[in-house]
Amino acid sequence: MTDQDEDVLIIYRFVLPDGSAEQFVTEVTPSIDTGVPVTDEIPEWTRLEFEQCRHCPLAATESPVCPVANALAPVVGRFETLVSHDELQLEVDDGEMQDTDTVTIIVYEDSCAYAAAQEGFMWRPGDKNQDCEETRLHAGSPAENIL
Repeated sequence: MTDQDEDVLIIYRFVLPDGSAEQFVTEVTPSIDTGVPVTDEIPEWTRLEFEQCRHCPLAATESPVCPVANALAPVVGRFETLVSHDELQLEVDDGEMQDTDTVTIIVYEDSCAYAAAQEGFMWRPGDKNQDCEETRLHAGSPAENIL
């Protein structure tokens, strides 16, 4: 991409294990708006409250749905029949460069599940219920007798 103010058309072509292909054309724009309408039937994982990126400037009160996730939802839906470890051939063309590679698409429920799946991952000692957050009350603590 040579000009940051210029829209870029990117073509993704996935060749599936059975030989069929799925092609997606996306337009990357300098603005955050993807132009994809938000409907009532959006997946829960597209909502900002589900998993908002640390650097995201959006407020859930003004934009309840991540525009990028909302744009990806129809694409993800077309791969629902795949097993998460199926290998795919991916071809990408942005008008300037073309590349092909074999990829495995693995979808995790959230960033905690992704982290736990990484080689060498260790749970923090304070994370007793393994949810990537330190557990405040532990068995045997005086606070558990309050309720």
